[in-house]
Amino acid sequence: MATKKTYRYDAEDYPEGKIISSRGDHFETLTGLQKRAETLIRQARPDGGKIRAQSLYAWESQDVAERLWRMKKRTTPVHLFELEIQDDDMIHRGDVDAFTAVTIAIQRHQSPERAVRDYWEGVCGGERIEILARKAKVLRRLRHSLDE
Repeated sequence: MATKKTYRYDAEDYPEGKIISSRGDHFETLTGLQKRAETLIRQARPDGGKIRAQSLYAWESQDVAERLWRMKKRTTPVHLFELEIQDDDMIHRGDVDAFTAVTIAIQRHQSPERAVRDYWEGVCGGERIEILARKAKVLRRLRHSLDE
């Protein structure tokens, strides 16, 4: 079976070989504007809420994951991991730029419909590509929270 390497930062220090899944819905960690965008994205598909709430999130690009890990670890101790996801565990591949476009449309009082559609259709033009999965295997920890 085919697999895909992905990258994730997380507060938990997982051992190599551990199978991990979602740590829960991230909705309450979002800002007010982000909650409005997230709600629109979730409502755009019958299973959108379930997918967004119950999936494990990972980054397609190691460079993006490392850059975001460096930003996140300023406020929260997090580790960076390389993961392996089986093809049949992958649920969605989406560009976070589409999520950002939804928030911008909301701020400008414009329709976010196109950006929401782009997210679910997997239109990817940026580098911040997220992979949503049922579960993943930890291949290795790339960075410890105390690393520079």
